Amino acid sequence: MKIGDHYKFLDIFPRHWERFARSANLSPPQVRRRLLDLARRLPPAAHKLRADFADRGQATPLIDRIIEIIEHRCGMTRARFEKTESGSASQ
Repeated sequence: MKIGDHYKFLDIFPRHWERFARSANLSPPQVRRRLLDLARRLPPAAHKLRADFADRGQATPLIDRIIEIIEHRCGMTRARFEKTESGSASQ
């Protein structure tokens, strides 16, 4: 899915989410809040699902890898928004 003219997650920064919000007639601050909320909530939810799978004897390296990706991307998202906030606060 394209976000602000980009398809690859590594290329998506807060300004692209803002562009996406405007093109979808959404509030950019509201989209930002929702993204940060999801970035905080997804890793613990993924860990819970992994535990649920493990309890049923369905633990696999693939699940572990998916959780690593979720944690990494959520961390990147939070860091990018925090960097944007601190950059605009110092200007």
